Amino acid sequence: MHRGCRNQWRGVVLAVAVVLALAGCQGDETPDAATTSVQAFPDAPHVSGPLTVELRPALSLVFDDRRCRPDPAAGQLCSSDGSGGYRVLGTSGPLVVAEVGTAPSADHTSWRTTVRFAPGSRDAVRRVREQTAGIGGVVVVTVGDAIVMVATPPELHPGRILRLGLGKAEAWSLVDAFG
Repeated sequence: MHRGCRNQWRGVVLAVAVVLALAGCQGDETPDAATTSVQAFPDAPHVSGPLTVELRPALSLVFDDRRCRPDPAAGQLCSSDGSGGYRVLGTSGPLVVAEVGTAPSADHTSWRTTVRFAPGSRDAVRRVREQTAGIGGVVVVTVGDAIVMVATPPELHPGRILRLGLGKAEAWSLVDAFG
């Protein structure tokens, strides 16, 4: 390579290095023109009542290669995707949910979802819990004939249903189901 070309090449490399160094030293003093309204940490979903639900003691049904077909008259309810079903063995009658919310656990490794009942619903919640525990079943929470949640007796308390150890998507979808 010719000596003049080499010197010219060195000058270009040096100029590029200086520009990059100066650009790295300058702070961004102007606000970003493309700011967004999307929150980095969106608020967890929350539903305020009153919302009327029913708690139904039930046994889980097992389906081999077929899908669940709902038959409310025969006491059979199905999950929204048809993959699971429940034989309903009673009902609490209409109960009032005061609020439904979710929050991360204290160590931020999982989520908890809480369904709080109105004070007048607590005796009925207690009876459904006892009945469900006695048959070894689950409690199916419904709005009409639509299943919004399934809980086990240990998750059911007189004033609330408390689901622990959930993933974020599951916890948020539980709250959304009540909305």
